[in-house]
Amino acid sequence: MRGAALVFSRKVNLHDHFKTRFEELGYSPVSISDADKDGMISLINGIKPRMIIIPSDYWGSSTPYKIGELHKRLPKIRIVIINMVDYSTDKACGCIINGATSYVDILMGLKEFYYGLNEINEGRDFISSVVAVELKNSVNENAQNAMTPTEIEVISLHYKGHENSEIAELLFMAVNTVLKHKRNIKNKMNTNNTQAAVYNSILLGLIDPYEKNYFPNSIMAAKKERRGRLRQENKAW
Repeated sequence: MRGAALVFSRKVNLHDHFKTRFEELGYSPVSISDADKDGMISLINGIKPRMIIIPSDYWGSSTPYKIGELHKRLPKIRIVIINMVDYSTDKACGCIINGATSYVDILMGLKEFYYGLNEINEGRDFISSVVAVELKNSVNENAQNAMTPTEIEVISLHYKGHENSEIAELLFMAVNTVLKHKRNIKNKMNTNNTQAAVYNSILLGLIDPYEKNYFPNSIMAAKKERRGRLRQENKAW
């Protein structure tokens, strides 16, 4: 079932209901499990889903920490958090900072909730408005002065859609050096998530977004658009 959306839920009696609802939203095929971390990783390696969807309270108050562990072991997997309970904004931000790529919250209203789910299904990341505001307020403004010119170039090229090998070639450095710069950037931004580092860089004015009305859920769309523009520029040359 390669490319499936893999949903995790402790409510086994509602698995069929959740599967039906997600498929109605266009997420087909959908696979659902109540596995814990180790079983979850084995399942992900077997199914190779295009994303995993986890409730915010799946591990209770430990969810942000568990997301961080999961992200470290499977850094390329898209992790979507869905909130349907009274979950603290601090913990929601913790999920994003520790590696979740998207966060949708039904408490923000059905309109935003379904909009976010649609954006995610279309391949774009989405962060609930209240969490986005909190992330913006918590940005370490000192990181702006701590970032070196080379680190700014690296994160900017990453934002524009360049792979590590391309960044290395453009900046005349080894790929391992690019990876080292990315680790330093994430440390200065107080996150282990490159996407969160990109988002914070935009908020700090270190990256000039192509769109004037930039919002977290447009990160992937903007990257795709920039890739297209780079192809056109290359053709022009």
